[in-house]
Amino acid sequence: MKTVLPFFFVLAFAVQASGQTLVDTLPANKNAILEEFTGVKCPNCPGGHQTAQSILTNNPGRAFVVAFHPFNSSFTTPYTGEPDFRRHYGDSLYMTPYCGTSRYMPSAFVNRRLWAAPERLTGASSWTGYCNTIMAETSPVNVGLSAHYDGTGKMLSVTVEVWYTAAVSGSHNLMVTLAENNLVSTQSGGTSSYTHKHTFREALTGQWGDPLSNNASAGTFITETFSFDNTTASYNMGNCEVMAYIIDNGSDEVITGNGVAVGSATAVHSEARIQEARLDVYPNPASVSLPCLRLVLPSTADVSCQVVDVNGKVVSESPAARLHSGIHELTLSQADLLPGLYFIRLRYGAKVIGARFIMQ
Repeated sequence: MKTVLPFFFVLAFAVQASGQTLVDTLPANKNAILEEFTGVKCPNCPGGHQTAQSILTNNPGRAFVVAFHPFNSSFTTPYTGEPDFRRHYGDSLYMTPYCGTSRYMPSAFVNRRLWAAPERLTGASSWTGYCNTIMAETSPVNVGLSAHYDGTGKMLSVTVEVWYTAAVSGSHNLMVTLAENNLVSTQSGGTSSYTHKHTFREALTGQWGDPLSNNASAGTFITETFSFDNTTASYNMGNCEVMAYIIDNGSDEVITGNGVAVGSATAVHSEARIQEARLDVYPNPASVSLPCLRLVLPSTADVSCQVVDVNGKVVSESPAARLHSGIHELTLSQADLLPGLYFIRLRYGAKVIGARFIMQ
């Protein structure tokens, strides 16, 4: 996890404090986001539920499901005296031509990809293969989140953290959903007192998400907070879960996402995957934005640093300091750096790594 540095790089460097603790900052593969369309009067939907649950069971922390009961389907009309799981948010998704040329249940979007254009909607027999395809792809961005519920004030607080591991073009939106598990009702094709899971309850963002980024550079970190007043709805938050996922506004595709049960948070496993030291500078070139350094250390070591100009002159130098393994974030001050090309020499233990950056 991120460690605050116990020293200052003299002249050119200063410690950058941050609350980033939920999201992994090392490159990772995409997570699969299954947005299921289902209904209580759909006799084949229990089979779809089983397929979705199998994907979750086989891919913990890598695949996530939210189940929509839209109003615009006869399959979702509740039985007399039974709870109504319908929400209008799903209506705009469960429409043609957004779905493709047809609609049916059970069905789902898998990361909202057009798997066979113009068809975005997919049948249950395809979900496992499509999810596996998504999870094998490299993601340019990671998502982490926490969900805390204050039972006294009946307020749900959600924090979402986003870290771009690579530069991307275009704009992205952030979608955050609240779903509830263990809801019991009659289900066509299911057993009596059928238990529904991952049932969509609320969107904490707009219909198509909230604006998140535009042409984000590698190393961009964004945190967003959301709240939901549960006073009126009275959802059983002990059975609820929150999912956050990123939508590419150019393709409408979900890039990746993550989810947690209410009362928990995502864990950062970066250090477990660190094999060698790495030094990144962003943004690069740097102009208005302050250039930052991200140092990844595989083990505890004495670290010192020099900034050198193109003539080989050392323009900044830090004394050695002991740093623990993990991810260290620094802000590189522009105060003493004129426009031009610079080189960073960072020594940790007996090894040296370098990076270069341009000041504009």
